[in-house]
Formats: sequence, C-alpha cells, structure tokens
Amino acid sequence: LAALGFRLPKAELQRAFEDGEVEYLEGQWMPIIRGGAEDWSGTDSDQTTGRPRGQLNPQLAAQFAQHVRAFTAFGPPGAGKGTLLDAFIEQLNAHLPPEQRYVKLETGAYFRAIAGIVKKQRAGGALSPSDEPYLSLVNLIPLADLEIMQQGGLMSDATAFAIVNAILEQPAYRQAGGIILDGFPRTVPQLQALQDGSIHFNGHTLALGLTLILDVPDEVLLERVAQRWDAAGAEARADDAPEVARKRLAAYHAETEPMIAVLRGRPDVIELDGHVEGLSPEESIVEVRERFLQTLQTFLDQPVDELSSTLEARAWQQPLAAVFGWLPLAGVPLEG
Repeated sequence: LAALGFRLPKAELQRAFEDGEVEYLEGQWMPIIRGGAEDWSGTDSDQTTGRPRGQLNPQLAAQFAQHVRAFTAFGPPGAGKGTLLDAFIEQLNAHLPPEQRYVKLETGAYFRAIAGIVKKQRAGGALSPSDEPYLSLVNLIPLADLEIMQQGGLMSDATAFAIVNAILEQPAYRQAGGIILDGFPRTVPQLQALQDGSIHFNGHTLALGLTLILDVPDEVLLERVAQRWDAAGAEARADDAPEVARKRLAAYHAETEPMIAVLRGRPDVIELDGHVEGLSPEESIVEVRERFLQTLQTFLDQPVDELSSTLEARAWQQPLAAVFGWLPLAGVPLEG
C-alpha cells in the first residue's frame, strides 16, 4: 500500500484490484498505468521488437494461440512466476477472440483457499461469498494433507490429481480455448500422471505443453518472500511466514527439482533467469517479462514443420497419441 502513497480500506483495495487498477508486484501493491506505450511495462517502445518493452503484441499472441494449447510454468516459491503469468495471460487474452482465450490453473491459490475455509470451519467462523467456488473441493483434501500444507509441505499426489481434475470440470475451464498450468505438476508421479492420461481438459487427456522453467537463487527467493510478508502485514499469506517459506523452498528442491531435471534440455522447454541485478523491483519485473517474450518469440519463429515436430515429440506423451496422432498444438490430441 505504501507504493500508492496512501492507505486504502480493504474493501476499496479489493474493488481496485478487481477493476484492474492495482496489481501486487514483488510484495507491493502498485497502480496499473494504462494507455499507449506505457501499458503493462511503463517503458518506451523497444526499437528491435517494435513493441513496448515487456509488452505482448497481437502478432505474438496469435502465434502462441496457433501453436500452444497447454503451457506449463515451473519455479520456486517467490520466483515471480505468478506475477509473470498473470500479466502474460491478461495481455494474451486481450488479443484473442473469446473462443481462443486461455485460463490459468494456479493450484497453489486453490489449495490456500481450501485451507483457509477449513481453518474458518474449525474456528466456527462464518464463510464469505468468496469461499463459495471452493466449497465443493474441501472434502477432496484429507486433514493429513491440510496439516502438511500448512507446514510448508506438498499434498499427496492422489489428492492433487483429484483436485486438479475437479477444477478442470468447472465451466470456466471447460469453455476455455487453452490452459496455463501454474503449480502443477509438482512431482515426478504427477508428471507421470500426464503420460498415463490421468488429467483431462476439454474432453482430452492433457499434456504438459510448452514449458517454462524460472530460476532464481535461494537467497533472493527468501528475501523476496520476507519483504512480501512484511509489506502485507495482517493480510499476509500464511505460507509466506519465514519458517514456512523455508520449508516450502526445501520441499521444492526435494520434490519438484527431480521432476524438472527430467525436462531440462528438451527443445520444448524454455529456461529463464528470473533475477536481474542492479534494478529496482519494478524494473526487474519488466526486464524478466521482456526476456520471457523474446525467448518465446524466438521459439515460435521456428519454421512450422520444426515447431510442430518440437511440440509433438516429447518424452511424456499420452498413450492416445499413438492411436489418434497429434495436432501441431502443444498439449492437444487430435479428436476422432
């Protein structure tokens, strides 16, 4: 709130967030400047790309929608993955017709909301209207998994499968043209579930799709989360507490990094340094966005036959691929 120069009541802040007037960036609420070259990036146009720095343009959005139906991002807690993806999907959908627009599945947000509901129920507190979308999922998480999550650990793979499939059955996901996965899969068995056809999206078995790996040093991650915890005050996320944050990072190294090791070096995997030295938090965010967009542009500028081959020829394909074949869309098998 200090970044805005004044304090907003919680209700007013919620309205401003829902209206797209503010966004939460690296532990601070920041006003969103809209219009012309300052939209999203706040910087002048880049002479080499012909677009504002850090800004997605219609051409790149169209290329992405043509070739990538499923996009997956990995990164440790505090890497800025959520901030990057939120901005990307907002700009992407702004350039696409309704039937092609993407939804983001951020499993961590669902898990935190479910844990919050259970905490309220245990304390005898009243539920709010914002809890309603998550009520049907509460009974899918055993109490043992909730305890593990509140301590910074990961829920069981079986619980994760059940929740993700239940979420993907919701109307917003069933009507989407594409999907961006944030926080799933997190383990080797969850990655294997995609190969086995255990996860479904829009009537198809869901593949991993084009993949982003965002890397940030541990000391930077812990500092970012600590700043976010301090800035949020009473509204801080429970999993940003210092001890929980350290446990979450340890769980990422133990459970998620072995899965990422399977993927590193593949032609359909984009690796990106999520830390920029010598810049302010706001400048760093724009720089990481720009690096991501340039890397994505380079990937999508491959000749069509090479691009299709790259997106089809992955080690973790569904068994149905051998029967039905694959479209040149990452993550979507050919119907019929």
